[in-house]
Amino acid sequence: MPRCVIVPGNGCTPIARSNWYAQAAAALRRSGLFSEVVCRDMPDPYVARESVWLPFLVDKCGADADTVLIGHSSGAEATMRLLETSRLRGAVLVSACWTDLGEPNETAAGYYSRPWEWAAIKANAGFIAQFHSLDDPFIPPAEAQHVAENLQSEYIEHESSSHFFDWGSLEADLMQVLTENLAAPEAAPAGAGAVGADAEGGIEVLFVRHAQDACPTDGTIAEEAFGEREEHLQRAQDPLLTSLGVRSLVDGLEGQERHDATKSYDGEVGGLRAMVAEFGPDAVLSSPLRRALATAAIVAPEGMAVAACSGLTELVHSKKGELKPTSMGLPLPELRANVAAWQNGWGEAVDLESLAHMDSCGRWHDDAESEEQAVARIRKFFKALGARRDVQRVVVVSHGGVLKRLPVEGEDVPCARFKVDHSRGRRAFLTRAGVLRESDSE
Repeated sequence: MPRCVIVPGNGCTPIARSNWYAQAAAALRRSGLFSEVVCRDMPDPYVARESVWLPFLVDKCGADADTVLIGHSSGAEATMRLLETSRLRGAVLVSACWTDLGEPNETAAGYYSRPWEWAAIKANAGFIAQFHSLDDPFIPPAEAQHVAENLQSEYIEHESSSHFFDWGSLEADLMQVLTENLAAPEAAPAGAGAVGADAEGGIEVLFVRHAQDACPTDGTIAEEAFGEREEHLQRAQDPLLTSLGVRSLVDGLEGQERHDATKSYDGEVGGLRAMVAEFGPDAVLSSPLRRALATAAIVAPEGMAVAACSGLTELVHSKKGELKPTSMGLPLPELRANVAAWQNGWGEAVDLESLAHMDSCGRWHDDAESEEQAVARIRKFFKALGARRDVQRVVVVSHGGVLKRLPVEGEDVPCARFKVDHSRGRRAFLTRAGVLRESDSE
């Protein structure tokens, strides 16, 4: 499990009584995302010299390849300079700039004395997320936008959050960014050094659409694959798989059974579990809906926990023409209890901890979203996934609505032709920018 270090802005001493740092540290410790959260006073707090802060971050705070740095203002610049020569698990830049803006104190800090090594910064971070507000009184938006453009960061721009002085302006977005980027287990090789500025790459992804679920429109209460019977309403909100769906994953089906399980004739196919084993993933990521989680748990390699990710949640049209995530059915405590009841007899463990902060916010099971918001959510998730350096092969288990909206290279609009049938897998290459290059392999 990674560590986290909060790097404050200059003049913020003591750190425990400055801005949002102590509140963030407390929330991050409760989240379970990190093994340790470091929030301590920095030396030379008023000038924040690079020559003082960077050695302190490494030697005293333990910043290394298993650490996420959250840098605010001058702390963001310190984080970027550290990334020029050191690998980090990830970086969050809040109110970042790239010039001294004519301020003598900033000039004295030393961060702006030479060109920025953007390629090295980008290559040495598992992910980079960035926050800025249009009404920042100190740093013009153009400064932050220049940083985002050069780092290809996940850029979140607010309209009226000033210089992010309070926790409320940052909490929801920061927690979502962290959970999405830290959703899967760390798999970086031990002792891996920093990579060069010309590092390229991406991730090979096996996209899986969940197996056949207990259709809530047929007017019946079907016996579920996990030996339970559920009320019609609960199944409609978040159904499980049918026995036929489970068989399609494990054994492979043909003929009429294959048609019933996939809603299309594709001929004989082997079990998806065997396909996943041959693919050899470093991580298995899934929508938090039960039909996807159950599919993922069955096909996951032995000993590999499935990570639930809110960005993969399905969406449907509501009566008002909006789209709405169908994860509204089961609040997180019920989902935890439900998963615990069936997962022991079927497949691998399911990790729901990345959803923990969303339970109180209601972000992942109540919010309606427009088509534009849905596309933005999906693309944001895959951009963060593409930026990761700790995995090379990933299985993604999701839904038809999500898979039809994947960002495919050369497509300016959601790509409806990228289709995956139920119980089937389709491979593609995900670039560092979060864009898919299709593969002929299935």
